[in-house]
Amino acid sequence: MIYFVGGRLLKTLAHFTRQSCALLQTTATSSASTLKLARHNKAPLPKLGRPAKLTELHQVYKVVGRDNGPKNLKFILTEDVSEFGVKGEMLDLPKHFGRRLIFQGKAVYASPENIEEYSAQQLTSQSVSGRRMILWLKEQTILPCSFRKDVEWTLTPELLARSLLRTHNLSLVPSAITLPDYPITNRNVDEDRVHEIKVTVNELDTIPLKITITGWEPTELNDIELS
Repeated sequence: MIYFVGGRLLKTLAHFTRQSCALLQTTATSSASTLKLARHNKAPLPKLGRPAKLTELHQVYKVVGRDNGPKNLKFILTEDVSEFGVKGEMLDLPKHFGRRLIFQGKAVYASPENIEEYSAQQLTSQSVSGRRMILWLKEQTILPCSFRKDVEWTLTPELLARSLLRTHNLSLVPSAITLPDYPITNRNVDEDRVHEIKVTVNELDTIPLKITITGWEPTELNDIELS
C-alpha cells in the first residue's frame, strides 16, 4: 500500500523517510496517469454549521486506484503517411503511435482549432479513400500481374482488374483502367517488358502505373483411387 502524507510526517509512519515520501509524491505528480486517493483514517462528521475537526491523522492518504485515461486518442495527420493515411485525415490511434507521429512532425492533436484549420486546407473533391488509393499507387514501382499462359487471351481492362484483385487485393472497376495503345497477349507472358497503364480514381485523378505480365499454369490434380 502506498501512503501520501499531507503536512508533517507522523511518528506512527516513521518507516517512511522524508526522501521516500518526496519521491513518491514526485512520481505521482509526473506520471501520465491519475491516482485516486482516499483518507487512511476516516474523518468524523462535523456538527451542523461547524467545520470538520481534522488532525494530522486525517492528512494521510492511500492510493485506491489509478486512472490511465483512454487508450486511444484522436490525431490529425499533417502529411501523407503510408502506414496510417493521408494529410488532413483524422485518426483514432493508440496513444503510443499518435505521440510518435507528433514527435516526428507528422501529426497534431485533434483539437477544435486543428480540426478547423486542416478541414479548411482540404479543399478537394477527392474522397479520403480515393486519396489513400492515390498515395498507394504512387508508392508502387512495378506491379507484376499474373495470367494463364496455357490459353489464348488478349489483355482487356476486365482481365487486368481481375488480376490486380487476385494478386494485389486492389479493387478497380474496368472503366477506371486505360491500357496502352498496343495489344498485350499471352505471347507477352514472362517478358521483361514493362507496360504503363493509367488508373483513374473516382473520375477525378489519373495516376500512371507500371506493370509486368507474368504467367502461371493450373496444377493437375492426381487421380485418387477410392478403396
